[in-house]
Amino acid sequence: MKKYTLSLIALTFLFIGCGNDDSKTKNNQPNKVNSVKDATKSLNALNSFQSINFSIASSVTPNSQNKLLKILTNQTLTKLQKTQTSTCVDGGNVTFDLSEDTKTIKYLFDNCKNGTTFMDGSMTMLTQDDNSYSIDYDKLTVKTPKGTQYMDMSMKFTENNILNTTIMNGVVKQTSSTGEINNISMTNFVIKDQETKEESWHTIDGKMNLETKCFTGAYVFKTIEKMIDATDGSDNTQSGTLELNGATYTFENPHVTIKAGNESETILQSELEKRMTQESACNI
Repeated sequence: MKKYTLSLIALTFLFIGCGNDDSKTKNNQPNKVNSVKDATKSLNALNSFQSINFSIASSVTPNSQNKLLKILTNQTLTKLQKTQTSTCVDGGNVTFDLSEDTKTIKYLFDNCKNGTTFMDGSMTMLTQDDNSYSIDYDKLTVKTPKGTQYMDMSMKFTENNILNTTIMNGVVKQTSSTGEINNISMTNFVIKDQETKEESWHTIDGKMNLETKCFTGAYVFKTIEKMIDATDGSDNTQSGTLELNGATYTFENPHVTIKAGNESETILQSELEKRMTQESACNI
């Protein structure tokens, strides 16, 4: 099965877009999964999550952020002036606000347009120490030809030796240029990953409310056994068990066994990927 979770961990997502409607997902109760078919469809919740565009801050780490702060300090901010407003290329402006201890920088976009990209709202990055930092998106709207994305959420990153932890809370709303919606609300959504010479693994836990063209409702993820990446050169998961709304997915390379209700099916991980990514995923 394709290592879709690696995209989550690395935060290298594809961009679809989102709307700034403040409506919540209609159903806050976990969707009942009573069949293998429903369980396969439910796993597409991860595909919806992967559509979020974090590219605005995806390159931000404690080191790169410090580098960014240094550049901003040298080029646009003086030691006596920690706040600077600049005009965007095609209208609007962006204000940089640097804290006295240089650990926090806030970007305030005011109808800022550069070419085909429009931004309005704010983004704050805080370096807490050498091993942890956070990014807060406050009603940030980003519009491109591909769509619109609205983010009102927080992300906290911790690096403890070789263990990486990402915690997400908040709302992301998307509307593609063709009008498709993809609204996501996350509550204590936690991704952990670790990579050593011996093995690489990851876990996914937390709650996600979704509103898409395919399904609407709440999805609760729980890692029963950490998911270990295969070392045979494939994109499979070597072993691990994930629970999603009561259904379980047990990976044993190259297979995955899906159990939901009274049903159980063992298929190739590549077949599960095919079912998840087929053009008519709503009709699985």
